[in-house]
Amino acid sequence: MLHDLSFENVKKKICEAGFNYPFIVKPDVGMKGILFRKLKAKTSWKNIITAYPVEYIVQDLVEMPVEVSVFYYRHPTQKKGVITGFIQKELLEVYGDGKSTLWELICKHPRAKHRLEEMKHRHEHRLDRVLSDGQHFYLSYAGNHNRGARFINLEKEIDDRLLKCLMI
Repeated sequence: MLHDLSFENVKKKICEAGFNYPFIVKPDVGMKGILFRKLKAKTSWKNIITAYPVEYIVQDLVEMPVEVSVFYYRHPTQKKGVITGFIQKELLEVYGDGKSTLWELICKHPRAKHRLEEMKHRHEHRLDRVLSDGQHFYLSYAGNHNRGARFINLEKEIDDRLLKCLMI
């Protein structure tokens, strides 16, 4: 999404591309998750793209239980490439117990408890909510260190079968 387009043109391009709410926008350059947003409605992103005029990537929100990153390269003259890294991303998330408020769950979480100011700011309107037993709640959708994600090295899982999946 180009930063020099009007909001109406951006909206038109997003609609033409077939995106439906919610979806994700993030800067096209690494900003450590600072402008990464899950957008639920038009009003939530008009302010973002006008206040922060950078080029954005728009992508579907994929809510699956596991997120992995595969680092792969292939020289154009070769049929087979190389996987240099394989990691699982564990997003910052909590699970309800039917008794504790979101704030209490945050304070008990091994990583979130070190990000209390950020959590207050991000979730201030729901900190008193009690999550039902087993209810899943993402504290951040950004899968990077700057937003509290944890990375698990899956290097031992790299094999020819995984490489075959990438050979298109």
